[in-house]
Amino acid sequence: MKKTVLNLFLAAAFLLMSGNVVAAVDPNLSFSPATGTYNLNDTFTVTMLIDSAGQVAGAVDMIGTFDSTKLEITKIETATSMAFNKTTTGGSCSFNKQDEWPVGKFSASCNSSMTAGDEVVNGNLMVITFKAKAAGTAIVSYTCNGQPSDSNIVQTTPIKDIIVCSANGSGSYTINSTIGTTTSSTPTTTPAATTTELPQTGGIASTVGLIVFGAVSILSALFLKFL
Repeated sequence: MKKTVLNLFLAAAFLLMSGNVVAAVDPNLSFSPATGTYNLNDTFTVTMLIDSAGQVAGAVDMIGTFDSTKLEITKIETATSMAFNKTTTGGSCSFNKQDEWPVGKFSASCNSSMTAGDEVVNGNLMVITFKAKAAGTAIVSYTCNGQPSDSNIVQTTPIKDIIVCSANGSGSYTINSTIGTTTSSTPTTTPAATTTELPQTGGIASTVGLIVFGAVSILSALFLKFL
């Protein structure tokens, strides 16, 4: 009897451990809300999110696609409470290649300041405002194949991409044929001021370059102060 009880206990413990392994989170990007239903002409916001899953990170590139036959991007902005802004030294975001929006592509980057360094990040990055232009289901997803030129979550010391592409989330938005209004739907987060467009797409090299530029600016200011 005691042996049977022990076996049942061990089996239950094994199942609990297995469940924890399955539920474990890997560094990933996602969207919020991940689903939604809207009418033609409605505008709505989708927030890009990061979860470094307990690992430290200093920068992120969000490269993605959306169904441009059903949606159009009207703007991309830095989210309120941006994940890299949790320290007093803050961070920044920017979007790239606005001319790719009409063909269903977007790219943006965020990073911490050099003085803050890498840290665990979990939260908002940037907010995309979409306009519904045709009925159907529109998919929004991150392009991620483990390459430097696609979506990545970067540790800067040493430089390492920690993103797990299979853990990324996508968005699925249903557009009804009913004609709606151009009034924006309730956003998931209040957007901040629009950032300046950059001429190049994201990638580990360009992201780290932005961080290094920030460090040089800080050092130059200190040097001039003591001349």
